[in-house]
Amino acid sequence: METTTVDISCAVSVRNLKVRSGQTEILKGVSLDIPRNGITVLLGPSGCGKTTLLRSMNRLTDLDPGLELSGQILIDGDDVLSRQGDITLIRQKMGL
Repeated sequence: METTTVDISCAVSVRNLKVRSGQTEILKGVSLDIPRNGITVLLGPSGCGKTTLLRSMNRLTDLDPGLELSGQILIDGDDVLSRQGDITLIRQKMGL
């Protein structure tokens, strides 16, 4: 089992996030750190996965049963993709 060290200067850490719908890979191994107390911009052309990334961060992807997610998203050190977490608390920390 892989362990991840938590960087407390980062509000959000994404590690090797993959999102798939059937045979289509929407996100292909995205990793990034979003620093605390700053402004971060996601910029790219239509259809490149910006909205899918944000929807993954607060588990709105749960509403689409056809999506498969793997990887890790940590918000304040808590693993968002863990089904044990309280989805209400996750969404209070991260909104769209």
